Amino acid sequence: MACWIVVDPPSGDKPSLCKVGCSENPGDFLESLKTLEDLELPIPPENELTPDLLELVSKRDHGVCLLTGSADVETCAVWIFQPVMATALKSKAVMEDYRTPANIITVWVGFAELLNRNLITVDGEDNDRIVTFENIKLPEGMNLRASLRSLTVPSSSSTPSPPEVICPGGPSSATGIDFWRLHFAWSLRVQVGGGDAGQEYADVQALCLMDELKDSEYGATCLDPLDEKWQTGIGAETLSVFLESYPEKRRLFFPNEE
Repeated sequence: MACWIVVDPPSGDKPSLCKVGCSENPGDFLESLKTLEDLELPIPPENELTPDLLELVSKRDHGVCLLTGSADVETCAVWIFQPVMATALKSKAVMEDYRTPANIITVWVGFAELLNRNLITVDGEDNDRIVTFENIKLPEGMNLRASLRSLTVPSSSSTPSPPEVICPGGPSSATGIDFWRLHFAWSLRVQVGGGDAGQEYADVQALCLMDELKDSEYGATCLDPLDEKWQTGIGAETLSVFLESYPEKRRLFFPNEE
C-alpha cells in the first residue's frame, strides 16, 4: 500500500496530499525537464536563475556550500524546488511564488545533479535532517552535514550566521524549509517504490477524504470524526496523517477534547 504525506504549498494555499510509493514514478526533476524538451515544449522563463537572483544568493551565502559548510570548494546556485514543477502540484500554480532566494541554495557543484535527480534532500519534519538515497562520494576532506541545523563555518571565513544560511527568507513569506518540504515529498515519490492505495481501497479515494478534511478545516463542512468512513483503514490513516502534520488544528475536529 502507498503512504501519504501532507504538503504545504509556499503560496499559502490549502495543504495538499501527496502519495508516496505510487505505482507511477513521477520522474525526477531532470527527467521532467528532459520530457519538456523531448516534447518540444518551452521551459518557462520563470525557471531560469536570473542574474539578479544569483547576486542576492551570492551576497547571502558567500560561496559556502549549504550541505557541507565548506567555503573552499567550487560551488553553484541551484533551485531547491524547480519553479516549473509547481504546476505538477497545482494546475494554476504561480511560478513567481517560487522565484525567491529562499528557494535557491549554494552547493558544491557535485551536488547540483544529485539534487535535481532527487537523490539528496532534507526532511523538515526530522530536525531538518539531510537525507540521501545512494552513497555519495565526496572529495577528500569534505563531509556531508547531518542536518541543516548543524552548520559550522571555518573560523577564517567571513560568512553569514548559520540561521541566515539555513532559512534565508526572501521576497515571499516562505522560507527555505518550506521549499525543502516540497523537494522531500517529490523525492520520496521518485525514490520509494510501492503500490497504489486504490488496489486495496478501490471504493475510497484518499484524495477525496483529504479534500473533506481541508473543507472542514476552512469551515465549509462539519467533520464528524466518529463517522464510519474515518474508521476504515484508509480513512483512519488519512485523518491520522493530517492531524500529526497539523497538531494545532486538532481542536477543529475534536472541540470537546481536553
